Amino acid sequence: MFVLVYMYHTYISIIHLLWIIASFIVDMNTIFLIGIYAMIPLLTWEFILVYGSRIPIVRSTDFMVAYGSYFNFNMESQTYEQTFMFLNLVLFFMMISCRRILEKSDTKNGLLKFF
Repeated sequence: MFVLVYMYHTYISIIHLLWIIASFIVDMNTIFLIGIYAMIPLLTWEFILVYGSRIPIVRSTDFMVAYGSYFNFNMESQTYEQTFMFLNLVLFFMMISCRRILEKSDTKNGLLKFF
């Protein structure tokens, strides 16, 4: 997430930065809930809009013309940047499994015991 905040200076990066700061302050269960219910949908839409604005057929649709123009920026290294976005999205989806592991364990170190 830090790489995305560092690379892009947009309004959405402020939300990403707030999540990074909250992950140091808020307890793990709460940050997993915020990540699952707020950040996963946000990151999924962001990935769809950024990746979709690079595909010529998708870029010309009415939806992308109306909503995707904000994400149609120039990428310095398109492969690396989209790889970071996809990896970030995959790691956030893994939070669902981490949350389930924590629910099943009776101690705070349930993830450490699992691994």
